[in-house]
Order: sequence, then C-alpha cells, then structure tokens
Amino acid sequence: MKKLHLFLLIFSIFYAGAAVAAPTAFDKERNAFEARLSSDGALKKALLSRVRPITTQFNYMSLLDNNTDVLLLGEEHNNEQSKRETNLIVKYLGQHKAGFTHFGAEFFLSSEQPFLDQYTDNNISLADLEQKLALGKSYSASAAVAHRYGLTVLGLDVPKAQENAAWAQSIAGMKERNAHWVQIITAVAEKDPMSRFIIYGGAWHTQQRSGVMQTVPQLLNRAGLKTKNVEYVSSAAWAALAAEGNLAGRTLLFTVPNAYRGAATADYYIYLPQNVKTSDAAQEKMGKMMDDKNFKWEHCTDDPDHPLCKVIVEGEHR
Repeated sequence: MKKLHLFLLIFSIFYAGAAVAAPTAFDKERNAFEARLSSDGALKKALLSRVRPITTQFNYMSLLDNNTDVLLLGEEHNNEQSKRETNLIVKYLGQHKAGFTHFGAEFFLSSEQPFLDQYTDNNISLADLEQKLALGKSYSASAAVAHRYGLTVLGLDVPKAQENAAWAQSIAGMKERNAHWVQIITAVAEKDPMSRFIIYGGAWHTQQRSGVMQTVPQLLNRAGLKTKNVEYVSSAAWAALAAEGNLAGRTLLFTVPNAYRGAATADYYIYLPQNVKTSDAAQEKMGKMMDDKNFKWEHCTDDPDHPLCKVIVEGEHR
C-alpha cells in the first residue's frame, strides 16, 4: 500500500477545510444568523425539527419547487467537500431528468466560453479544456460531471476577477461580477424559456441578501426567475447544532423555517462536517485502489463517478 499517498489523500479530503478569512461586509448577514444558532432556542428547535441526514440515497429533488428556474450552490472557497457535494447534486439532478439544461460557475470565465463550448460539443477533451482554463484543474471536474449528465457549461465570471483579486473582492467588483453573471443567465433564459440552471460559486454571490449589494438571487428574482439557494457550512456554530441533535459527524440538510427566511442567507444549509474519521475498511479499500498501477489520480476526490470518490462519499453520506 502506498501509505504516504494514502495519508496525504486522506489529509486533503478530510482536514483541508475552507480557508478562514477575516470577516467582511459580505459576511455580516451570515454571521448574524450563525450567532443566533447558539442564542435563539426557538430557532435551534425549528432547525433541528426539520434536519435531514444526507445519505447515499438522498433525494436532491427535494431542494426544488416545481417552478424553480435556478438552483444556486454557495461555497466557502478551498473546501474539497463543497466540490464533491456540488458534483453529486449535479449528477443526481442530471440522472433524474430534473430538467436542468445549464451549469454555470464562478470558476469559469465568460471569456472561456468558446473553450467550454468546444468541450460541450466533444471537440476537445477535458485535459485540453484544463489547459485553457484560468483555474486549470481546480474546478474542471464540475464541468466534466455537468457535461456527462447532459448540461451545457457556462462561464460566468469576468476575466478581471482572476487578474485583480483586490478588485474582485471589493464592493464595486462584487456588484459588477454579480451583474455579469445574471446578464449571462438571463440572456440564455430569454432565448430558451425552458432552460433551467444550476449555478455554483462563492456564498458571497449566492446568498439571498446582503446589506451592501444586490446578490445574484436578488438580481435573478428581479429578472423574473425563481430561485432556490443552498449554502455549504462547516463552522463551529453549525457543528454544535449538529451535536445537539445527536448528529455530529453527519452530512446534514438544514431547512430554514418560513419564520426565519428574512434572517437567513439561504433556503437550505448543507452542513459538511470537518475531520470525519475514515473507517479502517474504507482506508484499506482506498489503499488497494491506489496500489493498482493503472490507478487514475485525476479528480479522484471530486468526481462522483471516480471509484475512489465513491468510497469517500459513502463515508461522508453514511
């Protein structure tokens, strides 16, 4: 068994969580809601009464209303679990013919659309696409999964976002980027009223509201599109809530009660537990896979159709 490889892989899967950034104006509403998880007994009771473990048999269609045009998935950046969960959702909704036609992401630039179209049309391989993307392989598994399950991939972000990080995270930059995303989505929707979208990006963009800018769902709603949004969370406040419900270490879906929709930043929060212990059986299974000389390392942790990723998901969604 390649013990060093296995150790590094397990470390990257379960311990390399989201980078913790200093609080910003974009976090104000989210932080205020999280603070209530420890102080508001009625809110805790309401959330725990509706919590559902996400198992390998979970029905992701339950995230949607019949008239949902856009499902937004918001992550804390640099969290491998968020990528896995997003790709699982895309796979499930594609497999179950939920009517989604497009997958758009912050992590692909609108200027990269010609390359994404070539990939969608099977004129270039995933490896070729990765050579052309600004972020390379970082999020390309999402494009692969979307394409595999019949969705057209859209590049949403402006090139300047990759060129100037300070501008990208400024209020002016966020406003311009959000407007750019929505312009692309609504242009497709106007051309094809039957189109339906999964949008994946940072939670600053996908949150329901912000005191300093119009967020993507707010702009989409103004354009007449119906949205549902999910935020991935892993903070200590959510971990404590899970433990209070005797659900520590489980991947969970928290549904926001109607009475708290005005305070929350999402319709749903998916809790992704950190530091989940891998079972001995799973470690042995992964080790045997990696001992195989034909083992493919590409996207082994974020593509839900990769054999090793399936083992990881089974551990997280037990």
